[in-house]
Amino acid sequence: MDKFWIYSAILGVLFLFTGIAVLFITKKKTAFEKQQHWTKYLVYLLMVFPLLFVFVQQTYTLHVLAVITLLGLYEIQRVFPNKKQVVPHVISFFYILLLLPVFFNPLTWETVTPLYFFVVIFDGLSQIIGQLLQGPKLWPRVSPNKTWSGFLGSATLTSTLGYFIYGHGYGITSVLFIVILAFIGDMLASAVKRVAGVKDFSQLLPGHGGILDRFDGFLFALAVFSWIQMALMFNPYQTI
Repeated sequence: MDKFWIYSAILGVLFLFTGIAVLFITKKKTAFEKQQHWTKYLVYLLMVFPLLFVFVQQTYTLHVLAVITLLGLYEIQRVFPNKKQVVPHVISFFYILLLLPVFFNPLTWETVTPLYFFVVIFDGLSQIIGQLLQGPKLWPRVSPNKTWSGFLGSATLTSTLGYFIYGHGYGITSVLFIVILAFIGDMLASAVKRVAGVKDFSQLLPGHGGILDRFDGFLFALAVFSWIQMALMFNPYQTI
């Protein structure tokens, strides 16, 4: 439980900072725009800490990951109304293939908590820094709201936090790797939405969109880590 309180304290500071930033960002916004920003903020706040608690406890980790994965699979099928199309089935196949090791990896319980923690930090900071500093868009054709300032600022701060938590250079490189994977996962999900011609995967999470809109980067980072861990554990000579 010590991990939960340490992670919660750091996330509490993040949410305090983002709350102040939302106040500043929405200062000249319309009442409707303010409502959208605060809804997104509060939903994220109410979602992050219970999930973090579940992941730290480990008892229901795979159950929660299974629910998130299945809802994501449903959303992929949902955004392509024409079931005769090959594209949604191909995407769904690779989605399942990508996430399969998560449920067979004995290290998933140890990996999921720090991964989720750093992805939450990265996601939160990238949105706030991007809105505060603005600047040139990162890849407007795929994800029109992402900026270079948001990505670089968040990647730098999140990786630096990794150094202070782990106390050595490995902390920076490992957290930076998580950040890059989360970003790739986010962009892949955005590319799927562009192909489908939709803004969000669903409206399940007010202010955020769907499950994949919120967990895309986390799922991709977790899946890649699971593949790497499974590959490192595999010993072809054990069966000889």
